[in-house]
Amino acid sequence: MSFYAQKSSISSYKIDYNILFNGEALLDEGIASLKQNHIENHWGILPVIEGFDFSITNSSPTELFKIPEEKAIKAIQKSNKKDVAVRDRAYLLLGKSRFYDQRYVSALQAFNNIENSLLVREYWKALVYMTIGQNELAFKAIEKGLNDKSLRKGEKKFLNLAQIQYYINNKNYDKAVKFLTELLASNNDKKLKARLNYVLAQIYLENKNYETAKVALKNVINSGINKSNSLILWSKLIYNNLINSPDYNLFKKLIRSERYRQNISLINYFNAKFILNSQPKQAKDLFSNALESEKIDFTLKSKIYDELYKIYLLEKDYLLASKYLDSSLAYVDPSTIKYFRLNKSRNKLKEVSKLEKENQLLDSLIYVNSLSENERIKLLSKSVSISDGYNNEMSVGSSSSFYFDNKKSVDLGIKKFKEKWGDILLTDDWKMNPQMSLERNVSYEKKPVLESADEPSFDKLSIDSLKLVFNNNMLRLGMSLNDYVFDYEKSHEVLSIVDNNLLEINDQEILLFYMTKASEKFDKKLYDLYKKKLLQNFPESIYSKSFTKESVSLNIDSLVAKIRSEFNTQKFKNLIKQLDSVLEKTYNIEDRYALSIVKSELIAKENGVDEYLIFLENLKKDFKDKQQEIQEKISVLNSIYKKKKSQGNKIKYVGLIVLEENCPISENQDFECMFFNEKRNLLIFYGSDEESTKKTLENYLKTNDELKNNKYFVISTPQFVKVLAFKTLDNLNY
Repeated sequence: MSFYAQKSSISSYKIDYNILFNGEALLDEGIASLKQNHIENHWGILPVIEGFDFSITNSSPTELFKIPEEKAIKAIQKSNKKDVAVRDRAYLLLGKSRFYDQRYVSALQAFNNIENSLLVREYWKALVYMTIGQNELAFKAIEKGLNDKSLRKGEKKFLNLAQIQYYINNKNYDKAVKFLTELLASNNDKKLKARLNYVLAQIYLENKNYETAKVALKNVINSGINKSNSLILWSKLIYNNLINSPDYNLFKKLIRSERYRQNISLINYFNAKFILNSQPKQAKDLFSNALESEKIDFTLKSKIYDELYKIYLLEKDYLLASKYLDSSLAYVDPSTIKYFRLNKSRNKLKEVSKLEKENQLLDSLIYVNSLSENERIKLLSKSVSISDGYNNEMSVGSSSSFYFDNKKSVDLGIKKFKEKWGDILLTDDWKMNPQMSLERNVSYEKKPVLESADEPSFDKLSIDSLKLVFNNNMLRLGMSLNDYVFDYEKSHEVLSIVDNNLLEINDQEILLFYMTKASEKFDKKLYDLYKKKLLQNFPESIYSKSFTKESVSLNIDSLVAKIRSEFNTQKFKNLIKQLDSVLEKTYNIEDRYALSIVKSELIAKENGVDEYLIFLENLKKDFKDKQQEIQEKISVLNSIYKKKKSQGNKIKYVGLIVLEENCPISENQDFECMFFNEKRNLLIFYGSDEESTKKTLENYLKTNDELKNNKYFVISTPQFVKVLAFKTLDNLNY
């Protein structure tokens, strides 16, 4: 017995020093490496446990923790089951290695094998549960640890931190503040106190308690921790922008400091926010300068684009505002409410900027045609010389240039490059390589010589057509400025240019209605004048009735949801009558459009696709500002309908996958990929049998690496087919 005990202790000693010691040292090296490459996200509330989010944000840490894991497994295999302390230590090493390697379930299994160290076991289990979003299980682990009466007060610190993190995750900020304050009062670790004060300040800011936030930030600044710590910099920047007597020279001091060379963009951002209301032009320059840094984080970049979007929107430069909004959206998670709201604004602003660009082009074409031949030659020569000078003087880094950092701009650049150079090989000096000319798609023989090219000219009919398009565009632009960006004065200014004689009767009503709407916001006399004219000229129109009769008071969203829920009753005629009775007394344009879309779906259900398409075409005439949206519905439906007709009665099921990327290259005839809008394509598949269609879809998704892990969402199509719809590969809905 005594020999066995001696042998066991020697074995434990060897495991402890030869295996576990080395494994723990390597684990610490791996965590230090993660910390070195990790940038904390100060835009959200920081975790109270430093390093808690290392495993979440790191993309591929496998190699760092492979050897510590092997050491832990070796220690467990060589240890005696009675050596509980050694085995607990080995299981802790194993669990931590897997936790930082993002293998949370297997980490949990390792922590569950710890026998004696209850505090350690429950603490790490709680971290795993919170990381994978199982907050209630985390809370149970924390409670279990805190209820252990054998623990002394000082030993519960880590579980207290985990408890605070649980309340922050659940947005129970009152409880989080209570326990943060208690922990601050009982703790003397200055690094931990600085972090806790900073998190406390973030919670106060979230709740708009600015005075208490200032106190907490001041505590961080005076905490005595290293001044190069990011907590100090962020606290100084936020505190300075909150106080009544700010230090106007703080930003210059911080930029001159060697400590913050990597944070100049952040300092410029806070400086710009500080002077935004008093010096908007300087703020705009600072935002632009902040974008030039190569080490700017994506959240800061998104926020700067967002600020520049708002600035140009206020300046009524809708084209640039639209570009910056595009760039901002590239950094926003598409699953968030923020993305949904910004995308809605983007679509509206895009309509305005597109019309402005088109009108500028049309105006230029009409103007150029009005010039004599000599005047055109002079104008062209002047334009060429200005362009050359601009290209020579322009520098990429200048604050006046615009940097379009979005996928759309990159894709457009690639497209133009290929149009000019073709699909060339990646080689040195490719432009000077004579072989390239043979591989390019450009045909030099067909390229016209500049001197022999004909002068641009238009006949009377072409000019009239241009003027007609220009006139209709100006009407749509005026409507969009009113409805989308609420620029009533500019809307009125644009609508005043529209030639009423070139409009159809229906459009004449719309013009007068929108001029009335716009003038109501800034000129009462003009409003009364337009209103009187509208009532006299078009007394029976819905636009006149919107002023003379009281619109029906209904929750349109609820009504639409109610009617759609009754589709399966097959009482389409009754539902259409119900809708028509509401439409008769609804004069709000957006409400009328929502109800009309539901009516179109009912018509499709009752009368089929042909009637549905006719109704949609007529709807385009009634809602000019929704033409593009309606046309997209028509195009998609036409594609499916034609495919169905060509295959006779074989098709009974149609499935739609919305792709956020280019169409996949596939020879599979069961699928058809088509353009939907500028950001999305539709992958459409057809089938005669529900089970075979389901199988076809599942097989496609499972074999396509880019698609199999994506989330999908439903497109409801109210036409002739039963639509196969789904959300994720693991949870197919039909």
